[in-house]
Amino acid sequence: MSTCRRVRFFALGLLFVSLAPRIEARKHSAKKTAPKERQSSAQIEAAAHLQIFLDRSNFSPGKIDGRYNEFTWKALALYRQSRGEQPQAPPPDAKSEVAPDINGLDLGSVEPVFITYSVTQPDL
Repeated sequence: MSTCRRVRFFALGLLFVSLAPRIEARKHSAKKTAPKERQSSAQIEAAAHLQIFLDRSNFSPGKIDGRYNEFTWKALALYRQSRGEQPQAPPPDAKSEVAPDINGLDLGSVEPVFITYSVTQPDL
């Protein structure tokens, strides 16, 4: 076997060895990630509405993304506690999109949540 062939064979072997962990990692990550449930635009707007309300009330829910995430639940609980109310327990599954009880909140003070905007030439 010539030296050139040995080098090629060795390089090919290194390539396969280096790809094996990546392939295995893809298999594992594909198993762990479940497909996200699609939210309706009304659900996203309602969650964003609550998140903006909490943020303006100085109880930041983290990023305002239109999802009832862990930080939104915690911010709402702290908001209710600060007013002497009993906070609602968050859902057991932290990744669920269960809407919290928003009775008694003045969400009307946050209007509008989304607006339609057309990008103009000066914007570009």
